[in-house]
Amino acid sequence: MKCYRGKIILFPLVLLTFSFAKAQVLQNFSDQLDELRSDRSESLKMAIGYYKDLLRQASPETADSAYVMLEDFAVSLTRNIHFNLILLRFGNQDCNNWEKKAAADYTDLLYGHYFSVIRKDGLITVRPDLMRIQTELKHFLSPRTYAYFEAVQQDTNAQGNTGIVDFTPGELAQRACFWDGFLLDEVPFLFREEAIQRRDAYIEQLVFGSDRQPVFGEDGLLNEAFRKAYQKILRDCGEGKTKTVVGRYWEVLDKNDYRDCPEIWMFQY
Repeated sequence: MKCYRGKIILFPLVLLTFSFAKAQVLQNFSDQLDELRSDRSESLKMAIGYYKDLLRQASPETADSAYVMLEDFAVSLTRNIHFNLILLRFGNQDCNNWEKKAAADYTDLLYGHYFSVIRKDGLITVRPDLMRIQTELKHFLSPRTYAYFEAVQQDTNAQGNTGIVDFTPGELAQRACFWDGFLLDEVPFLFREEAIQRRDAYIEQLVFGSDRQPVFGEDGLLNEAFRKAYQKILRDCGEGKTKTVVGRYWEVLDKNDYRDCPEIWMFQY
């Protein structure tokens, strides 16, 4: 038995509900991943090739479980590989043509191995291109799992940021309501808990705010952007946890004239 991202992947004779065939495929895939170099970028490309070969005739549910293993492998690789960030910096416009070409060639090499180079705020990071991998493996995965991946891809704000602290109150409201709608279908699937966690993260940010997006202004009054976000949820959001929590919070706000106070500090849901 192995644990991937908190999910138990069971192998033969562990649990009767897992067929021997499924467990054997997952065991074989795990064994193949173990044989790959854990510090080489090309190992990710090889792992994806193994996935396609092994999962070609497997059920979507088996493919979903194998994908969890593949993604964990990709993340582990990223931690172990010593990417040449100095070479990647040669892509800067101030560098000469040879240096720029070397940086471009290295970027292309990483792309071929399913890694993407992220340049933001003067920093360079290399990450596994999970969106590309998910798209390429779409026909192996269950429809529900791929729908979840597509929904995650939509978790960006107007500026293209995925960090929740960068979202405006209106964007937080929109995504929280979206995830509540997504979760209306209660059919179990491998990533349901992650979908719940995403929805709950947006609710928490809506209720408690952040340093960048405080719920209350310096005068102690409810910020207008949050007022509009709460009203939009109460008016437009379907029934679910988001509307329930915001409805209870709105009652506390109304009771206290929309001012910050100890009762609001103690709000729980």
